[in-house]
Formats: sequence, structure tokens, C-alpha cells
Amino acid sequence: MSTVIAAVIGAVVGSLGGAYLGVAVGADRDDERSNREFLRTQRVALYGEYLAAVDEARSLIDPVHLDLNPDGTFILDAVTIDAEQTAALARASGRVATLQGQIYVIAGDEVAEAAQTVTGHITWISDLTEYVGRCRIDVSYDDGCASQLLADEAALRGVPELEAAHRQYMRAARQELQVPE
Repeated sequence: MSTVIAAVIGAVVGSLGGAYLGVAVGADRDDERSNREFLRTQRVALYGEYLAAVDEARSLIDPVHLDLNPDGTFILDAVTIDAEQTAALARASGRVATLQGQIYVIAGDEVAEAAQTVTGHITWISDLTEYVGRCRIDVSYDDGCASQLLADEAALRGVPELEAAHRQYMRAARQELQVPE
């Protein structure tokens, strides 16, 4: 009789242990899936906020005419930006940089790198625009103003390059979020 009781107790304990193990494994799997979905939701929100900030900066860059002379220098008289526009572009550039820092924390490598490239272009254009605007107001602002600002880096960081970097960011973000193009 004691063998039968031991067998029954063993079966009950075994069933309970197996059920507990099954529940624990299932709960871990649910937690992992929940964590992935939470991270994806956070990425979608941040990537969207970053794109809105980039679009705002791009809209402020578009009306600025950083035209070049044939010798590769900027035509300061062609710059069409005032102090208010310059300040708005600087704020937008700062917001893009702040959001890019957040992306760096939660994004995959490809998205983080693409966002860093976009941010670099926007920051450079914003800084250059501010500098050229100051030179236009006061040619004695800096020695570079008098020499008409050589545009060496414009070929690397101009608006077309910003557009290409933006497209790369979009591709990387879609791929990471598994969104079809």
C-alpha cells in the first residue's frame, strides 16, 4: 500500500513540477515577447519624432541659398537668411542632435550610424548658414568672410548629400522595424 501511496504522491509532485516548469517557461517567453514589442514601440515613436525634427530642419534649410562662385567660394550676397531664420535653424539642428543621441541608445548599429550621418549634415549646414549669415551682415566678422569662404566641405555636406543620408536612414529604420518599403 505504501508503494501505491508513494507512486501517487510522486505522480502528483511530478505533475505539479512539470506544470510549474511549463508555466515558468511560457511566462519567460511572454516576457521576452512583451519586451521586444515594448522596445519596438519605443523605437517607432522615437524614429518618428526624429524624422519630424529632420523634416523641420530640412524645411528651414530649403529656402537658404548657399550659392557658389565658379571658383568654389560662397556668394555671400546670395544668402537669403535672416537672424530669426538662423536661430530657428539652430534650434531645429539642436533638436535633431538630441534625438539622434536617444536613437544611439536604443537603435541597432545601422540606424544609429545613419542617424548620426543625417545629424552631421544638418549640424554642418546649420553652422555654415549661421556663419555665412554673420559674414553677410559684417564682413569683418572673421578673416574667412573677407576671403569669401571656400566651400571645400560643401561638396561633402551639401543638401544633395543630406538627402542621400536621409534616404539611407529611412532604409535602415524600415529594415530594423521590419516595415516593407
